[in-house]
Amino acid sequence: MKVLIQNGNYNLVWKDAVWKNGSFRSLDERETYDNSKIFSVKDDDSNKIVVCPACKQEIRNTPAAIRKHQNMINEPNKCFECRYMRPINSTILSQKYVRNEDGTYAESTKRTVNLVCGNSYGSYDINSPDARRACKYSNCETAIMRPVEDFWTKYPNAFDEFITVDKIIEYGYTSVHKYEHTIEFDIKCKSKLTAFTNGQGLCYGFQLHYHRRYYELRYSAKYDKLFVLHYGLKELSCVDISEATQEQILKKMSALYS
Repeated sequence: MKVLIQNGNYNLVWKDAVWKNGSFRSLDERETYDNSKIFSVKDDDSNKIVVCPACKQEIRNTPAAIRKHQNMINEPNKCFECRYMRPINSTILSQKYVRNEDGTYAESTKRTVNLVCGNSYGSYDINSPDARRACKYSNCETAIMRPVEDFWTKYPNAFDEFITVDKIIEYGYTSVHKYEHTIEFDIKCKSKLTAFTNGQGLCYGFQLHYHRRYYELRYSAKYDKLFVLHYGLKELSCVDISEATQEQILKKMSALYS
């Protein structure tokens, strides 16, 4: 799977990616690709993952993986991997100290503990029926897995169509501002609308100045919709900008992208 993202110079480049824990990540999982930086997804394989509605965990979309997850409640040994498990009433049986070759010391301690489920106020032993009922997986056994839901599954190929600097010049602008990696054009519009272009000569977004606020926008020619960059990507609503202003901007966008 690949995602088209902006690099530090605002140019668009394809990067290999994987889907994990609700977001696209680099193959080594060191970098998360925020939706506000993604422009397209190629060979989306998020359908290989399903989400358990009971615990919100992502699972491989195979019968074996789903059955294993649904049976988690019946496997107390899985408690050892759970962040809710708590050791209490620890008693040291023996302690041993060893001197390492580099002069440091290591401690080896053997102790008994009671292991309880911390997902409730009862501190139930992990092998007890009460712990099974309190377990975060208690409702997974009968849960119906759901497909991954994300902006890109709802609006596939939303921004695959780009316009160039030439198209903006042809349409008309009132002023231009040149920077190191970008050129900004103020579009002829009743509202103050600015188009951002990069070194590749592509328009990667717009900015609207509306009622003393700035909105970073993207237009999808495929869906004829405006989207706002706010903690990711979301469809622009009348709560943000009035319906009349949106209609005005949509007409401008439609003309630009035609």
